[in-house]
Amino acid sequence: MLDFEAASFLTGQQLLELTNIIRATARKRPDDERAQGRAEAAVRFFHRVDEFPDLDEDDEQELEPLTRNNIESQDGNRLPPELLRLIVNHVMDFHFEARQRTLVALSSSSTTLRALAEPHLYTHPRDLDTIERQWRFLFTLAVEPHLASLVKSLRALWLPSGENSELLVDIARACPNNNHLLIQRGQSWNDVGLVLVDDVISMADIFEASPRLTSFWYTTFTEWRSADERHGNPTEEARVERRLEDDRFATAAQRLEKLALHGQAQWLLRGLLPHVAGNLKLLTLGQDLDIDSTPDIFSNLSRLSPALEELEVRARIPSPRDLVRACKTWGATLQDFRVWSVEEVTDWISEIMPFMKALKILILGPGCYTSIKDLRAIAESPQSQRFTSITLNDLEVPSDAAGVPPDSPDAYDAETNEILVRLIDAHCTTLEVLGVNRASLVVGQKVLQSLGQARRLECLHVGLHSEVPISEFDKLLDACPNLNDVEQRLVWASERGKEWAERTSAADREAQEELRRNPNGLGT
Repeated sequence: MLDFEAASFLTGQQLLELTNIIRATARKRPDDERAQGRAEAAVRFFHRVDEFPDLDEDDEQELEPLTRNNIESQDGNRLPPELLRLIVNHVMDFHFEARQRTLVALSSSSTTLRALAEPHLYTHPRDLDTIERQWRFLFTLAVEPHLASLVKSLRALWLPSGENSELLVDIARACPNNNHLLIQRGQSWNDVGLVLVDDVISMADIFEASPRLTSFWYTTFTEWRSADERHGNPTEEARVERRLEDDRFATAAQRLEKLALHGQAQWLLRGLLPHVAGNLKLLTLGQDLDIDSTPDIFSNLSRLSPALEELEVRARIPSPRDLVRACKTWGATLQDFRVWSVEEVTDWISEIMPFMKALKILILGPGCYTSIKDLRAIAESPQSQRFTSITLNDLEVPSDAAGVPPDSPDAYDAETNEILVRLIDAHCTTLEVLGVNRASLVVGQKVLQSLGQARRLECLHVGLHSEVPISEFDKLLDACPNLNDVEQRLVWASERGKEWAERTSAADREAQEELRRNPNGLGT
């Protein structure tokens, strides 16, 4: 990837040609206020960017003389607006790249089509994942200032060197209505992962330039550095800590409704989390964050944000005790709860379940031990709960079944199966996802019969007892018309394997099609 200065200069050369065309158009149309305004804005933009090539005041592109017919073909519309709107709506079903290209072409063809296409291009613009795209985006907003008010979300690359910090601040300032910001620091595991005081200042500037920001995602794609290496030296670390006291971090945090921190984002955890307020509804803490360094992080958070609705903690939690206290506060509002790893082994899930009145999604990762007591508490959860998704990746294995192959009859545990039956029966009207021990838990016929009542079921990951006829599993094809994600080994053993394969393949194709329409980008 080109460094910032080189990438900026090359982009400037491309924008120079466009600027000269804009200026030439203005000279050909001295009475056109829009053309004059675009030309003046383009020139001002060029003059203030040091990295761009010099702008020759006498240089311009020769344009074909505009006749009345030319003007009418550009500004007139022979098709009714309703039909043009249908055309734009049809284009929105295209794959991402084709959709973007077609919308740009349509917006250049007529005034009405431009008005219809621009909101789709600029309300949620494509990732600004290169320096070229960032300069082009800012240039467009400069010469077409009405577009700035359309922008509601931004996803941008932040160079690990921080060289494009000022550019990102300018983009944020140009989009006063933006309410969602995703920043990815770096693009390679070889990128240096230092965070210096200038970066903290730039982040505060971005927050200040985004007065309507309610959703903030931050992630890193840089080399790994230990906590004591992330700021270079103790002196710089102390300067960073002092800068994190900037009131602009607190002001931004108090507005946030959604906050997600991934990668080496410890400095933002320290700068934002102590200041979040009651409007925070969603929090994601990535696996590289150090929860140990923030005592009572969850109970403090529950006092600041008592109505949290979604919590995902990928970071390792040493002890669940603080989290248990917080969950009792969030019991009336928390709907989506995901925990990946808890070091201390206790029956902590059973402690919180009586309080969890609103929970719909429960995902416990492979580092989050779940006892039979916990499972029983989930099955006996409050009547107000209606689970849509339950995934338990480290459920207790009975001692007499430990180390036994999943397809062995000895791996079956009657008590666990009975609890699962009660759990499924209680939530069969809403259950869409059920996964236990990455399908190493063996279930019997009673569990399958209960699953047959879960008509909304889409994803099932459990093992099947060897004495249960595969035909009992196949009955789920008819009982659960949306079930399209099951264990492959069961599909291979199935008497209706072709039907299972067709259903899962159709789901895969649909997922791939959706990915082509809206591809993953920065932050994934």
